[in-house]
Order: sequence, then C-alpha cells, then structure tokens
Amino acid sequence: MTDLVIDGDTQPAPEQPYPVDPGNQDTDRLGTMLRRARELLEAAMSENRCPFTQEVLPDDRALCHALRQALAQARSTVYFAGADATLSMALGRERNPVLALAGRPVRVRHLYGPAAVMTPAGRDFLNELRRAGGQVRIAPARRELSMIAMLDGSVAILRSVSQGVPTRLMVRTPALLDALDALFTGSWDTAIELTDYLTYADADLDDLSSQILLYLNSGCTDEAAARCLGLSVRTYRRRVAELLRTFNANSRFQAGVRAAELGLLAFHSRPPRRVTA
Repeated sequence: MTDLVIDGDTQPAPEQPYPVDPGNQDTDRLGTMLRRARELLEAAMSENRCPFTQEVLPDDRALCHALRQALAQARSTVYFAGADATLSMALGRERNPVLALAGRPVRVRHLYGPAAVMTPAGRDFLNELRRAGGQVRIAPARRELSMIAMLDGSVAILRSVSQGVPTRLMVRTPALLDALDALFTGSWDTAIELTDYLTYADADLDDLSSQILLYLNSGCTDEAAARCLGLSVRTYRRRVAELLRTFNANSRFQAGVRAAELGLLAFHSRPPRRVTA
C-alpha cells in the first residue's frame, strides 16, 4: 500500500500477514464495503456529478488538514473505516483530534481489519481510542487500498490507491453520504468488539485447531472430520473440547460460528487438508 506522507514524515501502512480468499465475500465484509465506497465516489467524480459538493485534495498534508478541520467541527458522529488504522494514526499521537473528541457528545466509531492490531503500535493506538470513549470493532478484510472518514453525515473524506497512485476526495453530496452511511452500518453491525477480538486472536491457534474449527463451522460429524484429518475420534474430540473452552462455547457449532465471526477462519477458507496430529 502507498504510505501516507505528511510534512516529510511517512506513516507506513502495516502489512497484512496472510491473504483472504478473494472469492469469499463473507470473510471480507469490510474490504467489500471499502471497495464499494471507493467505486461509488470515483464514479461520481468521473461523471462530474455535483461538482460543487466534491473536492479533490492534492496531497496527504491537505487530506489531514481537511480531516482535522472536520473533526474540530464534528457535533454528532465520526466514523472511520479502513483495512488498518493508518488514516487516524497519521493525525499523530499527541493532540490527535480523534482522541480530543473524548468528553464531547459525539459518537465515535472505528472499524478496521485485522491488520490494525498486527503491530504493537497499532494495537496500543486502538486501545487508546477505546479508552478515549471511541467504539472500536474489527472485521475481516483483505488489503483493500482505501480508508474513509465520515463526519456528522455531512462530509466524507476518502483516500484510495489505484495502480500505485493515491486519490484523495472530500465529498458533501447528500445522496453519496447516505449510501456510504448504509455501507458502514452494514459492516459495523457484523463486526466484533476490539476486546473480544483480541481475546480470541491471542489464543494463537495452530493449523490443526484452525482446520477443526472449519469442520465445526460446517456442521460435519466428529467421525467424518476425524477421518479427513487423519485423527482418531478420541483425539479429535479432545481437541474439540479444548476449543470449546478457548471460545467459551456451549456447542461445537457455536465454537465454529464464533471463530468465523471473529474472522479467524477467513485465512483458512479453502477446503481443509489432511493434517497429522
């Protein structure tokens, strides 16, 4: 991804350590939302719709300046979405206007992909956002090269990258803003709270556990799953019992569903292979 460059300082985007099956939109809800948002805005720009309510921002410094101004004027809602938290982190740790929203009657929501918590700095920043009163959720997302901020339902600021070239837009068109809000809400409603995600993501599942969770999520019988994995039924059931405790689940199917909701199966979405214990 093309990094943000502000006043000569580069804000690198964390690398996504593993791929998501691009054909499985269920495991890429956030990525799908970001792609649709980018396509919607870029189509409007290319067709020159409502030119007086759209603006192309020349560089990342201008983007962050516009975002700071919008945040200072926010009165009701502030939504951020991205495969990682690069956009909000680019505003700095000291005097970050997002953190400054604490104590104001503004609903702040951050929706990011797993890449946002893959580095200590990213994880610390998201926890800081949460402590400042922001709501933070995680949703499966592949490396969609878009980041978006929406404020008060009256302005949206988007940064996307196409063929290595960044595009920065600020939009105030009501119809587009309504569509973006609907896209964000749909993704938000199916995302996982940061604290819940970290609890299970830190479980450090091995390959066999991930394969077992896939079978649990599919509703496969113990005998069939054990046979496919090359395990005895007894060993398979012992591993299932461990996973039930890890995910605080009351049933095999619930453990599989919970792992899928957390996005922990998004990176193992192809048919399970034979694994030896």
